[in-house]
Amino acid sequence: MDVKRSSIVLIFFFCGIILLIYGVKYASKRQYRSFSDTFKTELTNISRINIQDGNTGEEYVINGIEDIEKIVNAFNKAEYKKNPKKEIAAGFTYYIIFFDKNDLKVFDFVVTKRTIYTDKTSYIIKNDISEVLDFIKNLIDE
Repeated sequence: MDVKRSSIVLIFFFCGIILLIYGVKYASKRQYRSFSDTFKTELTNISRINIQDGNTGEEYVINGIEDIEKIVNAFNKAEYKKNPKKEIAAGFTYYIIFFDKNDLKVFDFVVTKRTIYTDKTSYIIKNDISEVLDFIKNLIDE
């Protein structure tokens, strides 16, 4: 009887471990993460931002250091997670390209009020980024 009982305890123990590992792995996929953790890149040393307005198709260049910092900080502060739905953007607010001091493209994405699309993948934005989108709109309307 003791062998049978200890076998059952071991089976339950290993099943519990497997469920715990699966739960941690599943939960980590659902969590919101920082910009650098989500996209495996850092928005640092940005010297220029190119923006295409999704409504008009017009393209703009942002060179002002304070303007760049405000935009970069807003996207760095936000949190993101992969969208479980395989949605394709039907339209966009802005297409944004970040360039470093060597004029090399660091990162680019399409953004809407609640979503970023890059590399054919959609990411949900946890934070309200309407303030930075309004800031960009005001910059390009000047």
